[in-house]
Amino acid sequence: KTYDPSPAVAQTLLLNERQPLRIFKGAVLRLRQYEERLLKSRNQRQTLFQKLTPTAIVVSALLAVVIVVWLFSRIANELHANERLRLELTRMNQDTARRIRGIEHLAQQVVQGDYKVKIADEGQDRLGSLATLLNKMTQALDDAFSTLEKRNQELDQFAYVASHDLKAPLRGLSSIVKWVEEEQAAELSPTMLTYLDQMKGRLSRLEDLINGLLAYARASRAAHPTEQVSVAQLAREVADMVVPPGFALELGASLPTFRTDRLSLQQVLTNLFSNAVKYHGPGGTGRLRLSCHDAGRHYEFRVQDNGPGIAPEHHQKIFLLFQTLRARHTAESTGIGLSIVKRIIDDRKGSIRVESALGQGATFIFTWPKGEVAT
Repeated sequence: KTYDPSPAVAQTLLLNERQPLRIFKGAVLRLRQYEERLLKSRNQRQTLFQKLTPTAIVVSALLAVVIVVWLFSRIANELHANERLRLELTRMNQDTARRIRGIEHLAQQVVQGDYKVKIADEGQDRLGSLATLLNKMTQALDDAFSTLEKRNQELDQFAYVASHDLKAPLRGLSSIVKWVEEEQAAELSPTMLTYLDQMKGRLSRLEDLINGLLAYARASRAAHPTEQVSVAQLAREVADMVVPPGFALELGASLPTFRTDRLSLQQVLTNLFSNAVKYHGPGGTGRLRLSCHDAGRHYEFRVQDNGPGIAPEHHQKIFLLFQTLRARHTAESTGIGLSIVKRIIDDRKGSIRVESALGQGATFIFTWPKGEVAT
């Protein structure tokens, strides 16, 4: 059976089928309108860009030129500033170097004993403060050495007075004692003769004490020229003067020959040899040995004896002024000899010590500079 709709139904179906077409057609139309607007907007922007491109290029070029000029200006200013800074630093370095050379010159002059030199630096910085302090220091040193020189002159005057005015009465007393012994010996009792002998010993020791004090006062200020010295020969000469025949002197094979202050070294050896002889005591054969070895900038000498020795607690005491280990009337000692030795050696930046024990003899070890400048 065939379906045959009525005209009304057919019309309704046709209308229902056209409705989606109209919607689709409206959507397509709207899309086409939107596309046309976009195309128109793009064309407008493209036209505007084409109009503005030459201007933008010119403005960009001008801006680039301005930036480049500004950069070059900044670079030039920095270079000029750096150059000015370099010149200023160079000037400051040269000025600082000049001021430091002034300080070095002052230090060199002070080392050479010139304490009157001054630094002409009035700067307000630390170098200026240092220069001011150094000037004050050199002035203080100059004043101190001037005072010391004055005291030394007074000491020289005292030494002159002591050597003439004090020793003259001693010689007079010695002459009186000798005259009494010679003229009145028969009338004097043994006790009085003993007293006279003691008086002679005291007078002799007092004269030795005065001579020792004078030697001690002059020890560090004596001006002696330097000369070529054979230590072995010098030791033999000293031994001939102070070592008795009963003593054996042995000299080491390494004793040097060098340029030095002969008189001062002779004084050191004389006191050390005399000390060994004085304290050896009776009995037995005395032995002295002098040896040496190279200690770099110094020679180290050793004076060894076979005497009674020195207790360790007295090793420092013996170098002090007026210090003796025996009563002065038993050893006839002034207690000055080793003090003179230490003072002479100390003045030459040397050292002295003793190695000893009771009953084992003593070894005095001292250092002496290899080269000395004549004073």
